[in-house]
Amino acid sequence: MVLLKSRQHAQVLSYVTCYWPNVEDQPIIVRVVHRDKILEEYSLSLIGKFLSSRPVNLKAAKNILRSVWKLGSDLKIIDVVDKLLQFKFSLESQLRWVWDNGPWSFDNNILALQRWE
Repeated sequence: MVLLKSRQHAQVLSYVTCYWPNVEDQPIIVRVVHRDKILEEYSLSLIGKFLSSRPVNLKAAKNILRSVWKLGSDLKIIDVVDKLLQFKFSLESQLRWVWDNGPWSFDNNILALQRWE
């Protein structure tokens, strides 16, 4: 589960801190300006991490996942921090298909996915 903590000042969200429990126990701080814009932007996102102690070729993994999921340019894959990826979908149905048809792996490394909350 991804836990979010935020500090609000009136209608503006100053930042969101994302905690990925049991994965290095390091918070990911995402600085933002407007809450509604950010929530809408991330509402069709999955956050993913390859569970591996060895290096993963992320460029190859991104290309393979995009191909297997048959999403092409409809899928944006963003490097958030070391080994943590954000998968941004164009449609809820695309996100739901990936979520429902997992678990996913690349080169014998499981991809742990969590919906952005």
